[in-house]
Amino acid sequence: MQDCISELFDSQSKFILIIPTIDENQNQGGGIETGYVTEIYGPSGTGKTHICLAMLANTIVNDPTAKVLYVSTTKQIPIDRLVKILESKLGKKQKKKLDSYLSNCIIEHLDDHKELDLFLNQKLPAFAENYKCPLLIIDNIYDYIQEKGIKMKFGKYLQLKIKIAIHLKQMAQKFDMAIVLVNNAIVNFKNKQITPALSDYWNQLVDERYFIDKQFTKRYFQIENSHKADNLKVPFQITDSGVQPLFE
Repeated sequence: MQDCISELFDSQSKFILIIPTIDENQNQGGGIETGYVTEIYGPSGTGKTHICLAMLANTIVNDPTAKVLYVSTTKQIPIDRLVKILESKLGKKQKKKLDSYLSNCIIEHLDDHKELDLFLNQKLPAFAENYKCPLLIIDNIYDYIQEKGIKMKFGKYLQLKIKIAIHLKQMAQKFDMAIVLVNNAIVNFKNKQITPALSDYWNQLVDERYFIDKQFTKRYFQIENSHKADNLKVPFQITDSGVQPLFE
């Protein structure tokens, strides 16, 4: 069964471009893969949201027939940054079509877990049935799960995380969609390592994982867990055109 699923992904999956150096490293020639749940985590201010905006722009520019979904659970999405990225990618000749491209970006601000429940369980499946939707970004998955499970005991809370992860994986596979989850980072005080929030068990529930870090003035994008790519750490910079690698 697993082999059949793998073959299906290998033959039909598409890729959401991120950073050229990262994309070139993928064994199958792309970045974030559709049909999988991918986590991007890192400390605040490292560039997670900007990377997601770049993925959003890359997707609709490469395929103007696609619709992309961006759900924010905390802050309003900086639309001005998305516009700058799109303008840079489209160039002067295509700027007149900017509104058309923006109309393919469905952006929701859902800071109540009940609203996100409704979106994930009802609105998302209905939307994906009617539109080509290769990308869904949830920024931030930590806030959603924490708010939903704040009064739960450990066992119930663990079951909640498993249920959410299974549902997202089912959506990703059914609709050949890349689901990208932005997560917070925490510091393990014993070994001083930075790890994803939501506990160690959550780490086993996502398919792919990327770590975003900032050391002094440099930002780094690191592949931590991928079925199709080697571990790789790439310095990058945030630009008006999205995200670009830095060559050391």
